[in-house]
Amino acid sequence: MQHTSRVPAGPNELILDVQRYISSCCRSPPRHRERPEHDHRTPAGGAGRPEPPGGLPCGRLRRRQRPRVHPGGDRRGLRLRTSRPGPLVGPRHTAEDAKRIIGETQFSDSFPGQPRNKPAIAHRVPVGTVPAIPPFNYPVNMAVSKIAPALVTGNAVVLKPPSHGALSALMMCELAYQVGIPPKVLQVVTGRGSPIGDHLVQHDGVDLITFTGSSQTGTELARKAGMVPLLLELGGKDPAIVLADADLDAAAADIVAGAFAYSGQRCAAVKRVLVHDRVADDLVARIVRRTARLTVGGPRDNARITPLVDPESAAGAERLVEEAVAAGVVVHGGGRDGNLVHPTVVDQVTEEMDLAWVEPFAPVLPVIRVSSPAGAVRLANRSEDGLQAAVFTRDIDMAIQLAARLEAGTVQVNGRTARGPDQLPVPRHHGVGHGHARGPPVHRGDDAGEVAGGQPAREGPRADTPARGPAADARMLLSLVQREILDPAGRRPPGFDQWRYAVRSRFRSHIALAAAGMLAAASATGCGSGGGDDVGDAGSAKGGSETVRVMMFPAQSYRLPVLFAEQKGLFAKRGIKLEITEQPANLQGMQGLSATHSDIGIVTVGTLGQGWQAGNKGAFFCGGIKVLQTTLMAPPDSDLPSTEDGADWRTVLKSLEGKKVGIQTPVGSGLQLIFAEALKEAGVEDVTYVNLGGGSSAAIAALKKGSVDAAQVNPTGTQFIKNGKSAKSLLYMPEGPKAYKDYYGSGWVGSDAFLKEHPDTAKAFCEVIDESLKTIKSGADRTTALDLLMKDTGVSKPVGELVLDDAYNDFATTLDQSTLTKTFDAYVRLGILKEQPKPTWESLVTVPK
Repeated sequence: MQHTSRVPAGPNELILDVQRYISSCCRSPPRHRERPEHDHRTPAGGAGRPEPPGGLPCGRLRRRQRPRVHPGGDRRGLRLRTSRPGPLVGPRHTAEDAKRIIGETQFSDSFPGQPRNKPAIAHRVPVGTVPAIPPFNYPVNMAVSKIAPALVTGNAVVLKPPSHGALSALMMCELAYQVGIPPKVLQVVTGRGSPIGDHLVQHDGVDLITFTGSSQTGTELARKAGMVPLLLELGGKDPAIVLADADLDAAAADIVAGAFAYSGQRCAAVKRVLVHDRVADDLVARIVRRTARLTVGGPRDNARITPLVDPESAAGAERLVEEAVAAGVVVHGGGRDGNLVHPTVVDQVTEEMDLAWVEPFAPVLPVIRVSSPAGAVRLANRSEDGLQAAVFTRDIDMAIQLAARLEAGTVQVNGRTARGPDQLPVPRHHGVGHGHARGPPVHRGDDAGEVAGGQPAREGPRADTPARGPAADARMLLSLVQREILDPAGRRPPGFDQWRYAVRSRFRSHIALAAAGMLAAASATGCGSGGGDDVGDAGSAKGGSETVRVMMFPAQSYRLPVLFAEQKGLFAKRGIKLEITEQPANLQGMQGLSATHSDIGIVTVGTLGQGWQAGNKGAFFCGGIKVLQTTLMAPPDSDLPSTEDGADWRTVLKSLEGKKVGIQTPVGSGLQLIFAEALKEAGVEDVTYVNLGGGSSAAIAALKKGSVDAAQVNPTGTQFIKNGKSAKSLLYMPEGPKAYKDYYGSGWVGSDAFLKEHPDTAKAFCEVIDESLKTIKSGADRTTALDLLMKDTGVSKPVGELVLDDAYNDFATTLDQSTLTKTFDAYVRLGILKEQPKPTWESLVTVPK
């Protein structure tokens, strides 16, 4: 591919590349826009090829007729934090949204005094050539969020990846070309911001620029771009406001997660804490305790705090802290080793210090003490970087009032500042950007006032539309909470824990809803009704029921026993209310449990042990899948031997010598090392591993394409393949080598706090899962089980039948000490777990009595 593999000799030749690429793109949009609109939404003219990874619906188009400012743009928003992490919304979502980009027709008599003699037909056309400049911290995700919307709306893109993230961007574009994206509508050029970036944004062939990066760079870009339309997503100095009545432990957990993820190198990170001085000492102590548990080291060590992008960034953060120390602050933690800045909490920062206003983009968290909520709002609004804010309080009335007064693009309530889910809009305020990034297009008339807590629409209210603004939005949300969540007495009605699903679907176009934290507090305050029941720290309500937060991956077969038990009311019979959260794809085991504030989840031995050794305490309390369920598959025309044809398992594995084998976990991960152990047991010495990513769909695609000779496939994918006969089954691994037959797979794990404080609930949960499993295995209510499985995983009925027949034989709720001990020892020997602290049955298993 000449667009990615060629290395120019120097800056002058790079500039020539820019000119050549833009010229190519300038010629492409007329031909690109003349293609049928449906073709814009497929890689190669609707040929049915797979889509490239990633992408978000934030397309920007210009109008040919009657331009106007549409409601919904650049507005502040109140969002309630969700425990369900949002996945990266891909090109399919973007393409679907593009279908709804439509024009409008208006007649001349819509203006007073004019006759109805002239219709105006407006439709949208592509802008043309769009330079896309993503940041170093999200070189692929943010690049795709710019590329996909531009392409599906008929534009051409010149991608200028960040200097510190160019290789991943080049590989992404290579993959895009492979699936059918025309090279002439997606060009990529690498190089430093000056002179390459400067030449790119000032080229007269550019029609719109989309950029994510620092506020300083964005300001300079805007100056150089002149009259070219801009879509800028810049930095933030996001405050977390903690009021005196807040749940301090929950607030500390969210603040630490929000401040130190990605080593603080996020625009939406918590950049400062504004805490009421009455609870400041207590909050700081909790933050410091949690910060001290963060692991520090290199990315290969799976550390939470890793080196910053370059020495200059580390030096700048260190300088801000040193200046604050000279002014008399109290520092907890800290220190620097080259690019590595240790997590630092700086207490008693004052508004005279640069650290209160300058974004360190590092694991440095300043704490500023305030005497009132009004003082916190004043300090928050003084910043020029109003991207996001967070408010922690049990008082929903106060939360709504503060959200309406904060000059920030998004206000999270009882949750950390964070971007996403990616389909939601990302408005901004002050100097943090220009335009409206991600989320649904803001041109739809039915989305007027879509974000609560926003400013009045700039074009003014229509005569037939009620006036909107912060006060009206606050009243609307308060009314919604009282009507939808609380009964007249202010108590939690049945089904309270499922409130967000009904509310989200009904009010999606009016409020950006995102979590349960605030409304759990709402029931404690009664929304001013004075009759609310107290909600305890564990999430339990009076009346004998207890809420248990369960983390699970979506669309996995192990979810069925939980869903079946919930459907049959087995949990309710034992006084348990479930709140199911989805495990983040990038956070395994105890890290995911901590990030989603869940009580329990199902994880592998390796991820439990790694999390425990990193300080995330938890233990197995109930069995799950007693083996590592995976089937070795090959392309349907493969001549490799199979156990189904009578071959021995050793013969099957021995046939892989010199072959390419696809695995669904990163090379070097625990599951890959277990597979290597199995191959070693069979005497196989030479195998090339190919990382296919998670899910069976990638394995199936690789087998169909012939890019691997064999691949590991999970149970649901195996049954899908068997039903469609799209691959050849070689070996069900637990029926072969000891590494799969003798080592334990996955179990239900609980957080340390949950197992200590609620052992009876943990025991009841395990009993429910056991009863549910027995019913599923017996086939006593096969119709319900099959319906739930099909709905949850999306498989067809024949595939679901096969899953029910085959997948649950290896499920058991008992925990065998001998097998687990053998597994712990093996994982230490293989290097999956460290020798110290030593993983043992006593340290990693807690069986409730």
